[in-house]
Amino acid sequence: MENFNENYFESLTRFTKKKREELVRYYAGLPEYGRLLVHEAAGFFASRNRDKMGNKKSEFYYAAFLIGIAQVRNVEKKKDRKEKLSESDAVLVKQINIARIDSNFREKSKKSSPLKSKIEKRYFEMIHRFRRAYDPEERRSWRWIIQYLADVHKIKVSYSYLIHCYEEILEEKSVEASV
Repeated sequence: MENFNENYFESLTRFTKKKREELVRYYAGLPEYGRLLVHEAAGFFASRNRDKMGNKKSEFYYAAFLIGIAQVRNVEKKKDRKEKLSESDAVLVKQINIARIDSNFREKSKKSSPLKSKIEKRYFEMIHRFRRAYDPEERRSWRWIIQYLADVHKIKVSYSYLIHCYEEILEEKSVEASV
């Protein structure tokens, strides 16, 4: 946008460029529920102040967006400063925190262990051949496979964890094949 009017923007928000960048970084770290609250607050501000819009629609809505971020952030800061919160603000902060915890938990639970990824990349096909051999005399037990991995490939893995990884990987591959 080549004709961005800094004065008009600052008259609406009173935010410096540094403060605007800080607010956008804060928004990026919010869980989805917090972002919805920001947009709700921005919509409320925009509907109440349409007379200030003039012909600068995009700047007005961006200002409303930043004001929405600032409002949500101020409520969270009140909690951090241990100021008295209204009941609705306390519920809002509680819901944002729950959403943050949920999103962090989902991100952590998606991470695969290094050993599992090593088994999947290097040894899964071999283990699969050992377990699914057509000739019953060539089929190997889990204990034999663990001993083989320890002796030949210098990998120490427990019996139960190897079975767990194998079944998970097999399930993932069957889901990928069906898609």
